[in-house]
Amino acid sequence: MKIGVGWILGIIGGILALVGSFLPWINVNNPSGAPTVFAGAAIPILGWLFLIFALLGLIMVAIPNKITAILGMVFGILALVFGLITMALTSLIAGLVGASGTGYSVAIGYGAYLSLVGAILLIIGGPLAYSEWKKKAAAAAPAPMMPPPMAPPP
Repeated sequence: MKIGVGWILGIIGGILALVGSFLPWINVNNPSGAPTVFAGAAIPILGWLFLIFALLGLIMVAIPNKITAILGMVFGILALVFGLITMALTSLIAGLVGASGTGYSVAIGYGAYLSLVGAILLIIGGPLAYSEWKKKAAAAAPAPMMPPPMAPPP
C-alpha cells in the first residue's frame, strides 16, 4: 500500500490538533508577576467538542476509503470552527479582564494556535486523500472489453 500526501497531511494535522488541545490555550499573568497558565480551552464544552472532532478526523483520514476521507475533512472543519469560537471567546474574556483594571493580563496560548494549524492540515489532508483514493480506484478498475472484430461483408 502506497502512502499518499493527503494521508500524511491528515495524520500530521490530526496529531497536531490532539497535542495542541492538551497544551495551554490561555495564559494569565497576575499582578504579582507569577505567571498562571490554564491548560485546555477557555470554555470547557467547546474544548471537548474540538478534541472529539479532531480525534474523529484523525481516525477517518487514517482509514483509506472514499467516505472516510470526506468525513475526515468534515470533522476537520468542525474542529476548526469550534477552535475559532473558543479563541474568539477567549479574546473576549481577555479584553474584559484587561479592561477591568485588576492588573491581570490574559493572552491566547500556543496550544490554541497549534490546534488550529492541525485542524487546517486535517481539512487539507481529507480532500487530498480522497483524490488519491479516486486515482487508485480508477487505476485498479479493469479495462473495458472490446467487442470482437466484425467479419467483412460478403
